[in-house]
Amino acid sequence: MSSNRALLLEARAKLAATSETPQLDAEVLLAHVLGVERVQIIADAARTASMDEVAQYLRLIDRRSNSEPVAYLTGEREFYGRKFSVSPSVLIPRPDTELLVDLAVQYLETIAAPRILELATGSGCIAISVALELHDREVQSDILASDISPDALRVAERNAAKLGASSLVRFLESDWFKTISKSRFDCILINPPYVERDATLATDLSFEPAGALFADDNGLSELRLLIQESPDWLLPGGKLFLECGAGQWDVLKADSELFLPYRSRAHKDLQGYDRVIECELLHPNHRS
Repeated sequence: MSSNRALLLEARAKLAATSETPQLDAEVLLAHVLGVERVQIIADAARTASMDEVAQYLRLIDRRSNSEPVAYLTGEREFYGRKFSVSPSVLIPRPDTELLVDLAVQYLETIAAPRILELATGSGCIAISVALELHDREVQSDILASDISPDALRVAERNAAKLGASSLVRFLESDWFKTISKSRFDCILINPPYVERDATLATDLSFEPAGALFADDNGLSELRLLIQESPDWLLPGGKLFLECGAGQWDVLKADSELFLPYRSRAHKDLQGYDRVIECELLHPNHRS
């Protein structure tokens, strides 16, 4: 048997070469194995783990030392104050994406019974967070969330059930708009692939689904496509919120033709990068 303190020391030493946060990773994984909160690991440093717990923990540390993300090892990640289940079939939710939820909720709570579409829902963290935040504000919404991946949709449906949002969000398999009925929405939410294919990325990103990360044309191809196609599914005055990468808004806004149906602007994340593009549809007859 080994104490928490001894296990953490061993794990931290093993992770030091590959993780930027070896102590945090070691604590989170040990708390996961023992089924306790991380603070208890530190407070009860002398506690001894069973042989089975030690074996399970060391297996996880081995996997983490090979850069496998902690969220995939524990099967969950916190987003917008809630714990979402994740698997390698979905992107791991990130704090930057919470800005998109903030902006959407701020806009949608001013609308009576808003209709909302999220594309590429993945874990469902955006649609479910928006649904629950609107529900807390007593706003009745109709939310449809889609993804091309059946595996991702299963993760999203589990999250909706776990977080009490099954009655608030409907899920549909779709490649972007292809199987979305020709109805109009007050708001479209998308965190699309926007990483350029030859970008140098942290090793742990290699474990995440490539189709949800990478796009052609320096990462801009899907952003351009979605900006061009979304007006057909938006109500006049409706809004599209798109997450983008650092520097991409500057490139996109230089294409004046791209934003002709919209009034558009970008919102900065906590690091000061333009992270979410907001497009308001100005008029319905935008195409000949």
